[in-house]
Amino acid sequence: MSQQKAVFIAIAQISESLLPIARGVRYEDPLDAALKAAGLGRVNGGGSQLSAQWQVASVDIELALWNLDDALQFARITLLSLGAPTGSLLLFLRDGRPRALAIATGEEFDHEPAHDALARRLAVPQLDDDEERERVTATAKKVLKDFEGLWAGNYEYPPADLAAHSSDWLRWYDQVTEALTSLGFRFAGDIATVRTDLPVAKCLGFSRKFLASDGITRVDAFQMMRAQPKGPIQAVVLKSEFEDGCYLATSNLALKWNTPDFIDDERLPSDSVAQAVVERHTARLAVYRTGGSSAALRLNSLTDLLASEERERARTRRFRQEQRVPLQVELERLGAAPDFAALVHEEMHRLIGVAV
Repeated sequence: MSQQKAVFIAIAQISESLLPIARGVRYEDPLDAALKAAGLGRVNGGGSQLSAQWQVASVDIELALWNLDDALQFARITLLSLGAPTGSLLLFLRDGRPRALAIATGEEFDHEPAHDALARRLAVPQLDDDEERERVTATAKKVLKDFEGLWAGNYEYPPADLAAHSSDWLRWYDQVTEALTSLGFRFAGDIATVRTDLPVAKCLGFSRKFLASDGITRVDAFQMMRAQPKGPIQAVVLKSEFEDGCYLATSNLALKWNTPDFIDDERLPSDSVAQAVVERHTARLAVYRTGGSSAALRLNSLTDLLASEERERARTRRFRQEQRVPLQVELERLGAAPDFAALVHEEMHRLIGVAV
C-alpha cells in the first residue's frame, strides 16, 4: 500500500486585478501544471478579493502542497516567472503560526492576516443538522439552475406588448424616455425577453432601447420586480462597443454576477438617475477614446443595436459556461452569509462532480 502524502495548504495572494478566466489562464493553469509535473502539489482553485467599490483588488489561488518548504519555493519561483507583481505573497501555517513568503524577494515572515485568507478558503464547517444540510443542498440546486440559465437557456427577443403592463409600471419608462431624449438620445424600440426552453415560455419583462445621436452608445432601460416590501429594480445601462471587441459599460445596476474581462464596467449607486449615468458614461467614453483604444462602432438602427447586444451576450454566455459555478463572493452578493456561502459553494461543486 502506498503511503499517503501529507498535504499542506497555502494561498497565493496575487496583487493583481483579474477576473476568473484571466486568472486561470495567467496563473492557475500553468502553476497547476508545473506543480504536478514536479510532483510537489496542485492548484485547488481560486477566488477574488473585492475592494469597497466592488472592484477586484487581488486574487487568491489555493494550493495543496506535498512538501512545504520545497513546494513553497518552487511555487514562488514559478509565480515570479509568470509575472506576479511586487506585493504578492504565499500564505501558509508553519507550526500553527501564520506566515507569509514574499514572492518577489523570498523573504519569510510572521503574517497574522494569513489566518483570514486560509479561513476564507478552508473553513467549511461540517453539518450535523439534517435540516441545515437540506437547506444548503436546496440552495445550491436553485443557484446552479439560475446560473445555468445565464448560459444554457434559450431566449427570444420579440417586440414588447405594452398592453400587458399597467400604466403605473410604464410611467417610469416614460420618465426615462423624457430624460434621455432631452440629452440627445433617440428611442429605438421596446423589446421583450422570453425564455423558450421552459415547459411554458416565460416572458421576463421588457427593456426600452435608445441610441445616442452619434450611434456610439446604446441604452438599455428596464425594471424588474422584487419581493415586497422592496420596490422594483430600475436600471439604466449604457454601453459602447469597440472594434477590438471590448465594451465600455456604465450603469446604476447593482453588481450580482462577475463581469467578463472584455467589458470595462462601472456601477453607480442604484438610485442614480438616468442623467447621472449618461454624464458618467460620457466622461468615461471621452477618456477611453483618447487613450489609444480602437474605434467605437456606430449603431444606426434597432437592428444594429440588437446585433451588438447579441455579440456581447454570446461571449458572456461562454464566460459563464466556462466558470460553471458561481464564486463564493457572488453568492455573498446574493445575500448569503460568508459561512453559508462557503457551504453552498462546496455543495455546488459536489453536485456537478467538480473538485473545489
